[in-house]
Amino acid sequence: QSVPGITMDRVNVGGSESGQQAGYLGKGAFDSQTTWNVDGMPLTDMSSRSSPFYYDFDMFQEMNVSTGGSDLTAATGGVALNFILRSGTDTFRGSARIYYEDDWMQSKNMPADLAASIGGVSGEGNRTDYYQDYGFEVGGPFIKGRLWGWGSVGKTDVQIRTLTDV
Repeated sequence: QSVPGITMDRVNVGGSESGQQAGYLGKGAFDSQTTWNVDGMPLTDMSSRSSPFYYDFDMFQEMNVSTGGSDLTAATGGVALNFILRSGTDTFRGSARIYYEDDWMQSKNMPADLAASIGGVSGEGNRTDYYQDYGFEVGGPFIKGRLWGWGSVGKTDVQIRTLTDV
């Protein structure tokens, strides 16, 4: 979403779109030319033009994005995403995260006349009921200098309220 030259099909405000994969494309390319790679290995689901699974972003050391055919190793001239996995080292390390958002943390900025006409049952429109994302990652040596391990676990729960308050 913040990469220059990339156009997204939605804006993820406060995590409200975190339960869905966003579509995107680069200048001069079709969405069918997007490729997803992990450590250089392609894993694009060509039938849905997306990644075949969701990611715990703590599992990545870095993410590379190239657009417009600028990467000679990419299979297409579209946007190429390459995620580099973290790996274990001779030092134990880790991190944890907790993100939380609730309905009461959101602004109510819909004018009364608009809320009455299109705000739905609650008068608040579509909105995030709550958003929770938590997880951790940890890595280190099994045998110092020879065998390392690393792993991450995460969970995201997004609850959206509709115009009919469902």
